[in-house]
Amino acid sequence: PLTARVYNNMGLIYGDYGKHEKKPECFEEALKYIRKAKRIWKKAYGEISDATAIAYNNIGKNYGNLGEHEKALRYEKKALKIIRMVYGEYHTRVAQFCNNIGKTYRELKAPQKALEYQLRALEIMKNVYGEESSAAVEYYNNVANTYEAIGNTEKARMYFEKAQRCSIESNY
Repeated sequence: PLTARVYNNMGLIYGDYGKHEKKPECFEEALKYIRKAKRIWKKAYGEISDATAIAYNNIGKNYGNLGEHEKALRYEKKALKIIRMVYGEYHTRVAQFCNNIGKTYRELKAPQKALEYQLRALEIMKNVYGEESSAAVEYYNNVANTYEAIGNTEKARMYFEKAQRCSIESNY
């Protein structure tokens, strides 16, 4: 499994490099490494494991970076399904994966679906860390951005202000 972690990290590095340098071929290389990691983790831990879910999520992330958002969504949803089986509904990893799906729906110009997942992610973070937590700042901000995108500036302002308060109160 340590080899799988190295492969996964190599995939993440290639993905980050591709994003910063605007080189799509890096995402293809990232996918090769992450798929290797997934195969090892799946063999070691089975399909229903944190590691396998992370690999599916990272594959989705790279497809998103390639602009293949429908494909990204399939992998992200598979990751979410697995991670829910591993941890249950109220875990930060579930929130993270819901948030990622929300971002993908935004890319697909489906803001209502994005909002559904982003609000769920925010609910989980508030449940785990509390409503005023710095951990929820990013999630409040994402919900605000989506409300702004659909033209609901009042709700957007409300969530932006909540993100700002949490950020200031926690020195985030």
